[in-house]
This record gives sequence, C-alpha cells and structure tokens, in this order.
Amino acid sequence: MNSKNIISLHTGRPQIRKFSDYVMKTAIGKEAQDFAELRVEGFSGDGQANLKHHGGPDRAVCFYPFEHYSYWEKMFEQALSLPAFGENATVSGMLEDDMYIGDVISMGDAVVQICEGRIPCATVSMQNNQPNFLKKLLDTGYTGYFARVLKAGIVEKGSEVVLLERKQETVSVLYANLVMFQDRDGEQGARTVLEAEGLSDEWRNKLQKRIL
Repeated sequence: MNSKNIISLHTGRPQIRKFSDYVMKTAIGKEAQDFAELRVEGFSGDGQANLKHHGGPDRAVCFYPFEHYSYWEKMFEQALSLPAFGENATVSGMLEDDMYIGDVISMGDAVVQICEGRIPCATVSMQNNQPNFLKKLLDTGYTGYFARVLKAGIVEKGSEVVLLERKQETVSVLYANLVMFQDRDGEQGARTVLEAEGLSDEWRNKLQKRIL
C-alpha cells in the first residue's frame, strides 16, 4: 500500500463570509497549522457553523486526498488553494478507493477510525466559485471522508499515517459514497454498507430507511 502522510493540516472557527450576494456563517475557510491537538470532539481551534449537519464525534476529522486536487484543477481550469474543501487533513496515499469504513489509523500521537464518507454541501461550490462543484463531487464520489477519535493526541503537518487495523475489505469509502449518493446496487448496496463494522450511526440510519 502506498505511503500515507498528512500534506497539510488545517483548523478554523466559523466566520461570516460573503459569496457573491450570499452571506453566511461557515468554517470552510480553515488556516494551515504546523500541529494541532486532536480531541474526541475534533481539533483544538476548529469548529462548525451548522451543528445539525456538521461536527459531532463521528466527524471529528475531515480528510481529503491531495491527489484529487490536480483532477479538479484540470476539470475546472483553475488553481485550488488548500484546503479547498474545508478539510482538516489533506492527505496523500489515502484515496476513497484505498480506505475502508472501519479502518483504524494512527497519525502523530492520535488514533482515529474512518466511519463515513463526507456529504458535502453547496458551500464547497461557493468557496471555489464553481457552481457545478458540488454536483461533480457527488457524481465522482470524491468527497473525502470523516473519522472518529479513538485516542486523543497531537497531530503534526507531515505526520505519517499508519493503518493499524482493517475491520473489513468489502466496503471502501468510495463504494459507500456511491451507494449513498447514487444508490449503487440498490437495496443490496445499502445492506452491504450497513454490514461494515465502524459505520457511523447517521449513515446507518440513512441507509436503514432504504431497506424498510
């Protein structure tokens, strides 16, 4: 498996932002950090504006693969500045197709478990001034993903990410995303993702409704 590490680390508090004629409170505009303390609720100095749809223990860390940046830059013919997706950790060697629901990984002194794909919102489109960005994210499944904290600790930019345990090898983050966003494999797809150990309660509840 390819070497994994944190290319860039980011945190940020919610701020009032103006996108064209739309004003909103959002924490998507995070700032680069050399290190940050990761706790069960997330990184110190980090926060979310809409706590109904963002944040919580199962969304303590947001990852986004660095390799996707060149893909999007080519598609939209524009440069993207990290973190274009409001992620905490821009990572290499950790594509959605390489990481699995339930994966337990260490980074710095902390240990986390991947538990759901990211469900992006239109703020990503506004942040990058591309109205179609959200749709393209959902079409590809290149949304990034979230993890819960199993052990708190200090995480540094450049930290190596080590896979400690893989709970299952059926449901990658990408497959889970395609099931959630595109109804891949219909009811059976939902059942398959539901069997993945470590899946977040929110995703479990959403998918359970498809098979009742």
